[in-house]
Amino acid sequence: MNWITVIINLLLVLVTFLTVLYAKKTLHMEYSSQVIVRRYTWGYDIKREKPHYWEVLVKNVGKGYIVKAFILLSVKHKKKYNLFKLYYLSKPVVELNPGEERKILLELWDEELKKGYFNKAKLEVIYQDSLGNIFAVKPKIKDWNSHLETFDKLPKKMSKLGVRYWLYIIKMKIAKKQGNTSPEMLRREIKMKQYYIRSLIKPLNKEDTK
Repeated sequence: MNWITVIINLLLVLVTFLTVLYAKKTLHMEYSSQVIVRRYTWGYDIKREKPHYWEVLVKNVGKGYIVKAFILLSVKHKKKYNLFKLYYLSKPVVELNPGEERKILLELWDEELKKGYFNKAKLEVIYQDSLGNIFAVKPKIKDWNSHLETFDKLPKKMSKLGVRYWLYIIKMKIAKKQGNTSPEMLRREIKMKQYYIRSLIKPLNKEDTK
């Protein structure tokens, strides 16, 4: 009689586990999001206020919406003994609905390119879906139009218990500390413009006020 009770309990546990697993899978299929990089361009445009730019066209091909997505640019520092790379975060796009396409743009001044080896920069698209999952995808950019000859790289989910997730968190914090996030670069730009305006305004002499 005791063995029958044990077997019944084990079967109930197994059924419960399978039910939870199925519900989780159904929830993921219903609300998961997948971002693909449709187009990637980078270059120099003298007409822009910030002439150096990196631009990606992303599309949400999943069923759920994307909370936030942005470019993470990793650049090797020109200083020989600098342990950290330079990290840049673009202004994010928010609420990317299923089937929607959006451009993500990162722009930099000429002065920024003196700091690192931007010709070897690594670009990734980082995004968060409606379930709170974090994904990363790196577009294939080695050769001109090489994306037309190969399969696209699909996004990889980062587990919060994994090392990869925390490495990205550290990179984002370093970008903020370096002043290379969108809000920090905007503050720096405003300060530069204020300094430039002050330099154009000459102080009045006492004789000029008479």
